[in-house]
Amino acid sequence: MKSLLLCATILSATITTTAQVEWALDELFPDSIKTFVVSQRGEHLLNSTYGFNSPKLVVGNEEEPEVFFLAVQESFGNGSSTLDISDIIELPDSTFVIPHITAWMDSQGWVTFVRYFQHYNTLWEDSVPRCDHNLSHNLTGPKGDVFPTGEIALLGPEAHFGFNYANSGAFFVESCQSLWESSFEFQVQDQTITSDGRLIYTGPTGLYTISEQGAPTDHFPQWHFNLLEPNQYDGIIGYRHDSLFALSPDFEILQVADFTADSILDFSTGYGKVAVLTQSQQAYVFNDSLQLQSSFALNEDSEFWRVDVGAEYLGLAGIETFGSDMPTGGTEAFFSTSYTFEGEDYGLDRDLGIIGYQLGEVLYTQGDPAFPGLSRTYFDSVVVLVQNFGDEAVSRFKIRSANRPARFAYDVEGQDLLPGGTLEVRLNNFWIHTGGAAGDIEPVCFWTSHPDDKTDANSGNDGTCADFVVSTPIASEAMELNIFPNPAQDELFIDWSGSGTAGAATCRIIHPTGQILEQFALPAQGDNPLQVNISPYPAGMYILSFQTADGESFARRFVIAR
Repeated sequence: MKSLLLCATILSATITTTAQVEWALDELFPDSIKTFVVSQRGEHLLNSTYGFNSPKLVVGNEEEPEVFFLAVQESFGNGSSTLDISDIIELPDSTFVIPHITAWMDSQGWVTFVRYFQHYNTLWEDSVPRCDHNLSHNLTGPKGDVFPTGEIALLGPEAHFGFNYANSGAFFVESCQSLWESSFEFQVQDQTITSDGRLIYTGPTGLYTISEQGAPTDHFPQWHFNLLEPNQYDGIIGYRHDSLFALSPDFEILQVADFTADSILDFSTGYGKVAVLTQSQQAYVFNDSLQLQSSFALNEDSEFWRVDVGAEYLGLAGIETFGSDMPTGGTEAFFSTSYTFEGEDYGLDRDLGIIGYQLGEVLYTQGDPAFPGLSRTYFDSVVVLVQNFGDEAVSRFKIRSANRPARFAYDVEGQDLLPGGTLEVRLNNFWIHTGGAAGDIEPVCFWTSHPDDKTDANSGNDGTCADFVVSTPIASEAMELNIFPNPAQDELFIDWSGSGTAGAATCRIIHPTGQILEQFALPAQGDNPLQVNISPYPAGMYILSFQTADGESFARRFVIAR
């Protein structure tokens, strides 16, 4: 990297740390990380989007990967949907306010959009009542910064608000009333609040300070930044043109750090430090005057996107790929992990891989109702051999498999796989897609992911692939399976008659991606059909798979519509 301007003095730092936070989220289709925060208590808060930009806020600590989460799936029960989680705002009392956009449809088909501000205490229990505002906008919520007194300044696409969260952190309806609301003639790109309580906006036309009534006061046209962060000297750290600038309370330049040779992905300030994450996956730690303290390279097998400064360590978040060399692309997941200020990642070295597997006999092959033109081939027995290449015991992980286009996931729990040890795992209900006739060659891959909900030290040794010969005993057509109503709402009825063994049939409700959501025994049919509760599942298309003990099977598609 190009040498940093005016940063010739490298200071040594001796930090004693005991905190350790690391986890990987079990998501198959990560999209982006919008906000990442290390709280005053050392928790990691990750505001991410996945699968068609669905939002999810996850809070994890050193004991649990998911202490709390807020996601769009939680809202289907009452007919509402979370469309955007726009920020994570920590108050001085270590409680949090989460602004987000929620929408719901009434019985007449009218859709209402509301901006919610949910306040959570230190145990992540929702404080009620919560304040809300009807609004017209582009479904993007506001971002916020907090004053030392606990008030919040919110920067929205159409206006700026100041909300008062006083009364020792208690949350009251009257506190949700806007203290002031302003629209400015100049373009605003970011805002921050200095340690002495001054609100500052920045944009292409300069730097502006704002009065307590929300009106611009001083203007500094020579300073225009893309991003702003406060420092502990009542000044700011600003970012523009691949350089960081440290400014005094009077907005005089103190120091500059030049990153033109390795552009900045993210930076943050806190506890007297400035952390920088660059495009080449390097981390830099400065003091508040932008004097360099340390720098180090990050784990090359992970893709880091966000950084935040904790009291005792750096928190970093990004994308982890398990089985990265698999032809199907492996499994991507959001992750959060901890580094000391010197770059030590706490010696965490979880590293699992599948070193072999054996496919059993083909039970049957049937057409896939979700993917016309493809069939599902079910096996009676699949055994994979997992090895622990790392230096820590692992008790929980996932085994993945894929060919096209669906993916298989199998949870392994309660096993204590020691460093250097191997474990045979038998997979139940395993099937893969096949598109050819009997005798054709088809590929199949297996890999591991999420060892103890953590990242993996080496994604290149996660799995293995091989070819197999397609064999296609066809499922019997001698039985009948009827489901109704279709579309359904909260209940589904199954009516079965056929030549299978009475009382020895199994039903599975399957998501189109192949995930088995529910499995239950189907008794011998009498005069009344079997009633199944489907109210926990969101609206969408599903598959009902039916199989008897002697191999007869059927599959039916059904739709949940509400």
